[in-house]
Amino acid sequence: MLFKNIVKKSLKRFIPKLFNINDSIKWYIFNPKYLFKKFYNIIYVYIKMRNREKKYSYGNENKDKTFYILGRDWDNGGLMAIVFYSLAHFIYAEKKGYYAIMDLKNYICQYTQKEISEIENAWEYYFKQPFGYSLEDIKNSKNILKQDFVFPKKNYCNDWKYIWEMDKENKNKYMDYLKEKYNKYIRFNTNTKTYLENEYNNILKDKDNVLGVLCRGTDYTKNKPADHPVQPEPMEAIEIVKKIIAEKKCSYIYLATEDNEIYEMFKNHFGSIILSNNQLRYKSDDLIGKKYLNEIPKERRQHDAYTSGLEYLSTLYLLSKCSCFFAGITGGTIAVLCMTSSFEYEYLYYKGLYPPKNESE
Repeated sequence: MLFKNIVKKSLKRFIPKLFNINDSIKWYIFNPKYLFKKFYNIIYVYIKMRNREKKYSYGNENKDKTFYILGRDWDNGGLMAIVFYSLAHFIYAEKKGYYAIMDLKNYICQYTQKEISEIENAWEYYFKQPFGYSLEDIKNSKNILKQDFVFPKKNYCNDWKYIWEMDKENKNKYMDYLKEKYNKYIRFNTNTKTYLENEYNNILKDKDNVLGVLCRGTDYTKNKPADHPVQPEPMEAIEIVKKIIAEKKCSYIYLATEDNEIYEMFKNHFGSIILSNNQLRYKSDDLIGKKYLNEIPKERRQHDAYTSGLEYLSTLYLLSKCSCFFAGITGGTIAVLCMTSSFEYEYLYYKGLYPPKNESE
């Protein structure tokens, strides 16, 4: 025991000097649970990367094409997380000459709705397949690669969380590239497009000078996920919106939020100029004993899982049609920037990323 204590004390004194690290990093080095977890994650990712693509052959059709099937279960991922992970692989497939196909038929996500029997692939609830081929089209094909959704060796589009620290020229170049690829591969199907156009006609048509506001709350601001952009506090957002309205002479606010408390705060401050769609909003009580929104049972209405995804796409689509735009940085924000032709004015709130949490928190 004495020898063990001597070694431990020596290491604590020696290692920080050897690597010239500061006190804030020492916690990570001398926390066994943290180190084990990180070691496990490294081994897990290594194994996944080694086996990220597996070859299959189901027949002799389409010998001149290689199909790249993307699939994994999405326990906690929201719709835009799925979209941007997918987009990274679509770009990778394009560069390799593959034909990518999204498989959310054999895998599930929070939007999977078994009762929608006519569509078995949850990706196809909302979107067209990126390269025009479905799982049914390739069932007898010769060259098939299956990917379990580890990122490609080079991640082609998930750096959006960090681009706000780039200089203006590189940020604009990156967003132009992302917007081009997004609009090439993330295409609404006919049913989704019809629904979104009806939403626009009912809510925004014939209304000028609309300020679109995207304000996240609920599980995002409760959990403050590490390495995700910091979101504005509700009152801070309201004060910023007041200034934008005064400066840009906005007549309406189209408010997109899943947080009922935030929605009520905006209604109290801005009254009848608030516009919104039928997106379900959650109260803080809904998250008692839960970490993520997808843990809340989707039983409040028929086809709730599917409808929730459709309404979320509606919020983003309508934001993209506004004159001005204010938002914290989220995956939804990036989707809006990709969907819009342009805004007369935009205010993107960025104050860095949430820091990692200690194991004890």
